[in-house]
Amino acid sequence: MTAFSDKQTDFLNSRVFAHLATIMPDGSPQVTPVWIDFDGDYILVNTAEGRAKDRNMRRDGRVALSIMDPDEPYTHLDIRGHVAEITHDGAEEHIDTLSQRYDGKPWDKDAWKKPIGSAAGTAGLPAGAGSRSDRGCAGRGQDAACDGAGAVDRLRLLADSVDARSAPGGCAGCVDL
Repeated sequence: MTAFSDKQTDFLNSRVFAHLATIMPDGSPQVTPVWIDFDGDYILVNTAEGRAKDRNMRRDGRVALSIMDPDEPYTHLDIRGHVAEITHDGAEEHIDTLSQRYDGKPWDKDAWKKPIGSAAGTAGLPAGAGSRSDRGCAGRGQDAACDGAGAVDRLRLLADSVDARSAPGGCAGCVDL
């Protein structure tokens, strides 16, 4: 397990955004923007059972996270690790906590089930790329993963390695975070 510095811990406990990379069955990468939390040892992520990232992590627990500061995008942590636990216990409370942090309001359980995004944003992208709205949730149409049969999961991700950089104004000023 990788230990995090106090500065990295403060960063992980702030309102930073992450991109979670998982591995599709064909070996290609799948990347999803996610809200995160940090409990001192584990990066915590929330998802709905049956979504692509959930299926991928259940099949192959290797993950990568690129976590950036929305106010200074050159300040980031890149983490390679693995899934240590997937549980329903505390998952709904956890997503509510994340919703309060990131959106400033309670989690809307009904919105969780709906496709998001716009097909208009997918022009020029290869087949299979783009938002879930043009393919339905989890790429399979309006099925159980969208319609509430998929329970909320809370995942604990363990960092195996970390690369941390802070580069206000660009990488010419890169320093360790």
